[in-house]
Amino acid sequence: MYYPLFIANRLSLKVKGDRGAATGMTVGIVGVAMAVMIMILAMAIVTGFKHDIKRKLQGLNSDITLYHPDAYITLTPQLGTVLDEVAPGASVSVVTDRTGILKTSDQFQAVTFRGLDSGYDLGFLASTITHGSFDGFFSADEDEGVEPMVLSAAVGGILGVGVGDKLTAYFIENGDARVRRYRIIALYDTHFGDYDRGMVFVPKESLSFDDAMLAGKAGTSVLIDGLPENEITPVAQALYERLLAASADGDIDTFPVIDTLLHSQELYYNWLSLLDTNVVVILSLMGVVAAFTLISSLFILILRRVRMIGILRSLGAANRQVSDIFVILSLRVVGYGIVIGTVVGVALLWIQDAYHVLSLDAASYYLDYVPVLISWQQIAAVDLCVAVISLLVLLLPSRLVSSISPASVMRYE
Repeated sequence: MYYPLFIANRLSLKVKGDRGAATGMTVGIVGVAMAVMIMILAMAIVTGFKHDIKRKLQGLNSDITLYHPDAYITLTPQLGTVLDEVAPGASVSVVTDRTGILKTSDQFQAVTFRGLDSGYDLGFLASTITHGSFDGFFSADEDEGVEPMVLSAAVGGILGVGVGDKLTAYFIENGDARVRRYRIIALYDTHFGDYDRGMVFVPKESLSFDDAMLAGKAGTSVLIDGLPENEITPVAQALYERLLAASADGDIDTFPVIDTLLHSQELYYNWLSLLDTNVVVILSLMGVVAAFTLISSLFILILRRVRMIGILRSLGAANRQVSDIFVILSLRVVGYGIVIGTVVGVALLWIQDAYHVLSLDAASYYLDYVPVLISWQQIAAVDLCVAVISLLVLLLPSRLVSSISPASVMRYE
């Protein structure tokens, strides 16, 4: 067995009767544990925040949108074939957006009505419902001529209405006023204030004021959803090239505008990218803290065992071998710190994930609690990096033993 390892394994981190040495080792362990814990918390919180915000952006907007600026777009069989070829398995739906006014007896609010067809994925919107549900959304009350509506809690508060109440909506179509009656079946809250104050959801047929819309395959936009984030741009590019070829062949009459989530919500994605810089700063600072505490602990270990160093040197031990003893001792400090920091960090993350102890101002952060995403790969990476960096940091100061004279050390008190 490598004898520095043999000796280090039999040495205690505490020197008997030396409270200063014990305090130094405790500080070292606590310093490493704090650094590891904060690194794990920072990465989990930022990763969770980015994940939840991106999920909301994808839920409130489509991955890819096709539209004509001045006309309706129809999901023709030819266009459907192109979409199936370029994005197989993606969710395709047709929506109609119209601006109108909601009115009660004493209040009114201008909003955008989004008409959804039966192919629209209601999964995300259903998760934001605070009162009511989407049950019966695509079935109108024909006896009363009232259509279902899902309204935001913000607009509901402005108008003073809730689930079960009826509202009158006014639209302008080709210079004529159109009136629709709606019953609120649910209230939603996405915590995106501007979106919540300006968007309501209704069945697409309730916004159909002409024959083209009544056909069911026409609307203001065709939405493509269900794509992984890293596939949105490649699919959009492939769709552009395929539609260009179809237009040249005469398979489609007009070439639609293609917009992507990454383009329309670029401001939010750039903001989320800046969070990575914050993580780098935090990790760097915690790395420096861990390095200083480890070096301090190493010096304490060396200074408290100078007589042992002198004995080993006088017995012929090489400087490198004596240095390795103290590096191994210091790595035990690192090991204890990593284990404690990891356990405490994961425990805090679990508590936050389960009980949402820490809250956020939803008006500023678009979430009402601090989100976390526990990734065992990230945790393992943090622990491994801390261990490797600690080893590298300890190598240079451990060479201090080479400057100690065996003759003078034997008389050291």
